[in-house]
Amino acid sequence: MTEVFLKYKKYVLFVLVGAIFLILSFLKNGFYVDEIYSYGHANSSNGAYFEKHFQENSELNYKDKFYHQWLDGSLFNEWLTVQKDEAFHYSAISENLKQSVHPPLFYYLLHTICSLVPETFHKALGLGLNFVVLVLLFYFFYRLAKEVFSDDNKAFVATAFFMFVPMVLQMQIYIRMYLLLMALMTGLWWQIFAFFNDDNVSLKRLLFIFCLAFLSFLTHYYALIMVFFLTATFCIVLFLQKKYLKSVALGAIILFSLMISFLFFKEAYQVLLFSDRGEETKLAVTGLSWRLIADATAFLWLQICHLLLGISDILSWIILPVVLVFLICAKLNVKGYILLFAGGVSGFIIAILAPNMGEFNGRYYGGVLVPLFLVLAMVADNLFKKKINGKTVFGLWLLFSLFTVYQMRLSSYLQRDSEVSEICEITAGKKVILQRQLFMSVFQLAPCWQEAQRIYIIGQNETPENILDIADAGTVFIQEVGQGTKKYLSHALYEKNHHLGLSYIGMYRADKILYDIYAKKEGTF
Repeated sequence: MTEVFLKYKKYVLFVLVGAIFLILSFLKNGFYVDEIYSYGHANSSNGAYFEKHFQENSELNYKDKFYHQWLDGSLFNEWLTVQKDEAFHYSAISENLKQSVHPPLFYYLLHTICSLVPETFHKALGLGLNFVVLVLLFYFFYRLAKEVFSDDNKAFVATAFFMFVPMVLQMQIYIRMYLLLMALMTGLWWQIFAFFNDDNVSLKRLLFIFCLAFLSFLTHYYALIMVFFLTATFCIVLFLQKKYLKSVALGAIILFSLMISFLFFKEAYQVLLFSDRGEETKLAVTGLSWRLIADATAFLWLQICHLLLGISDILSWIILPVVLVFLICAKLNVKGYILLFAGGVSGFIIAILAPNMGEFNGRYYGGVLVPLFLVLAMVADNLFKKKINGKTVFGLWLLFSLFTVYQMRLSSYLQRDSEVSEICEITAGKKVILQRQLFMSVFQLAPCWQEAQRIYIIGQNETPENILDIADAGTVFIQEVGQGTKKYLSHALYEKNHHLGLSYIGMYRADKILYDIYAKKEGTF
C-alpha cells in the first residue's frame, strides 16, 4: 500500500481529499446563521434585510414593518436566491454590505455561482465554490512549502498533513469568506517568499504580489493585520541583508494594493471605523491591559492546538513546554523565524481584536495558522529527519488524518441538524407566526420561510389575543424556549382558556436554539 501511495502520491491524495470533501458536504445538513447571510447579502436586490421592500411598499419605517406585518414567503426566497432578471448583477452587493462588516469579493464569487442556476437555494452552490478555493489553497500551500524547504518531497509531506488539519476540514464546509482568505494569504506568503529567494527584483512577481494582496484586502479586514506584519517582517530582513531595492519595492507594492482596494471598495473605511466590529476594535485597544495580553496569548495557543492538531485544552497545556524545548533545539533558519514572528504576532493581534464567537472562533485564524503550521513542520524535520523513514511518515500521516476526520463528526460546522428540515416540512405552504426574536433567530430559519405561505413576526407590544386573532386554522406558531422573556404562546396555551385551540407539535432545535411549535386546530375559535 505504501509503495502504491508513494508512486501515485499526488493523484491518490487529490482523490482522497475530494472524497472527504464530498462526504463532509453530504453530512452537512443545515446552516449556521452567517452562512445564510452569505446567500442573502450576495443575492438580495431588496437590501441586506429587505429595506427596499419596505421603503417601496409602506410609509412605516423598516423596523416596524419587519416585525408588524405579514411577509410573503417569496420575500425570503428572493433574498436567498438570484432572480432570473438579476443574474450577474453585482451592484446590489455593495449596498447590502453597508449593513455588514465584510468586503465584497466572496459575495461577488458566490453571486456568480448562484447566477448560473437562478431562483435556486442549495448548499451545493456555496460548497462548490469552496471546493474550487480548496484546490487553490492546496496548490498555494504546496508551492509555499517548496520555497520554505527547497525540497519537493518535504513540501509534499507538509501539504499532505496540512490537508487534514482540523482548520482546513472545518473551513471547507463553512460557506463564508474564511477559506478564501486562507487561500489568498497562503498565495501571498508563497509569492513573497519567492520574491525573497529571487536574486533580482521581478516585476512579474511584484504583479502577483499586488493582485494577491489586493484580493486579500477585498476578502476580510483581518487581511490588513496579516499583510502588515508579513510585509514588515520581510522588509526589515531584506533591509538588514542590504537588499534595499527589494525591501522598498515590496513595501511600496503592498501599500499601493491597499490604496487601490480602498478606492475599489469605498465603504471600507466606514466599516473599519464605525461598524460594530470597528467599535469592538476601539474598545479592545482602549481597554488593553496585561491581563488582556495574557488572555490573548493563552487563547492563541489553544487555537493553534485545536485547529492544527485537534487536541484538547488540557493536552495543549501539557505539550506547551515540550514544544518550546523543540523550538529551541530545532535551530530554525531565517525563513523559520520569519514564519514564526509574522504568523505569531498577527495571530496575537487577532486574538485581542476578534469577537467571541464560541465554537466558531477558529475561523478568524486561517491566514496565520498556515505559517505556524510550517514552523511545526520545520521543527519536526530538523529534529527527526534522520530518525524516521518514509513508511513511518506515511503511518503518522494516516493516523493523523483518520484522527482529525473522525473528530469532524462532532464539529459544529457540519450543522447536522435534521430538525431544521423537519421545521421546513411543518411550515411549508402554511402561515407561520413567530415569537419576536433577534435578527439571527429570524434569519437562521430563512430556508424554511421561503417555502412558507406567509410569515408574521410578533411585534413588541402585541398580546396573545391580537396574535391568535389573525390566525387561520392550520397556522403554525413557533416560540423560542428558555429565553427568560414573555412567552407569548405559552400564555396563549396555558393561561387563556379561549386559546386552547392550539395543539402542541413538539420541540425542535436549530443552531442550538430550541423552539416549541404549535398549530391551530380546525374548527376552533
